Amino acid sequence: MEPVAALPRVLFCRLRGRFPFPLPPRTIGEQKAKVKDFSKQINWRKPFGKTQMTGLRSTLALIILMTAALVFGERGSPSPVLAKTAEGTSPCSLGSLPSDIQNRLKGEFGSWKVQEQENLSEYTRKTWAGKKPSACPGIAVGLFQRAKIPSYALLLVPLDHPDAGYRFLVFSSKTGQRSYETTVVEKSDDHGASNYFIRKVSISRYFSEESKRKFQVQATEAILMVDSAEQEYGADIYVWSNGRFRRESVDD
Repeated sequence: MEPVAALPRVLFCRLRGRFPFPLPPRTIGEQKAKVKDFSKQINWRKPFGKTQMTGLRSTLALIILMTAALVFGERGSPSPVLAKTAEGTSPCSLGSLPSDIQNRLKGEFGSWKVQEQENLSEYTRKTWAGKKPSACPGIAVGLFQRAKIPSYALLLVPLDHPDAGYRFLVFSSKTGQRSYETTVVEKSDDHGASNYFIRKVSISRYFSEESKRKFQVQATEAILMVDSAEQEYGADIYVWSNGRFRRESVDD
């Protein structure tokens, strides 16, 4: 929903319910000027009859109501920016990704979607809730390959049958460019994808300084892929080492 189009609809609907008449598009200053002009047209020295007084009261009441409506509308109408923020976006929305990655997903993985919490099995959903409930189980963003440039890890599942396989991808930025390279880290066409989720972790949690030197790990963060089936549990960490992602089983 576009912010500019949203404001008139909210304002119109609210005022229509409060006042059974259409409001003219006047500003508060124009309303005050109208009241001033109206007062000049009245001969205050001439005595008013009962009918005239009733008409005057009705007219003044109408003007006051219209002015109050404008003031209430201007002060009470939500800002388009605030409304958009309040509405928020899903943590698994493709809109949170760079445009180049969005285009690649639509063009090369059109029959796939990001793993969402709703796609997880009941047991895996509970496991995920204890880890990163505010994030997306199919998106992890971190310094997986370089010290200062983030990479995007995605866990995709089929649109029609989310449990029937997965694609584990990492999109890394090209040096000096806005485009991204796609790396298929792992893929499977077996059932059970609803048991998997990914998240960002710190390498220092799993690797000592000696291990970092041994595997030539220069990144500060890694990708943790969890298989949280009801009958079994496994976790693998993917670390960028010697120009590729190295997979190591860990205790999580």
